[in-house]
Amino acid sequence: MRAWRRWKQELGEDVDPDSFTFHAVHNRWKTVLPSGLNPVTIGDILTRIGLRAGLDIRPTGHSPAADW
Repeated sequence: MRAWRRWKQELGEDVDPDSFTFHAVHNRWKTVLPSGLNPVTIGDILTRIGLRAGLDIRPTGHSPAADW
């Protein structure tokens, strides 16, 4: 939630509601790119968050419903 609120604050009020929630950031220049995060990056982020939270499972970018 903190990241979302900060991102929205940085973008200002003229945000396109159909745009990506979070955008990619250039590795070297640290500038915001127009593209969204790719699926591999999202999975990596979820896995790291799960480790930090001490979860007993390893969350990934895949839906739990995919395992049914």
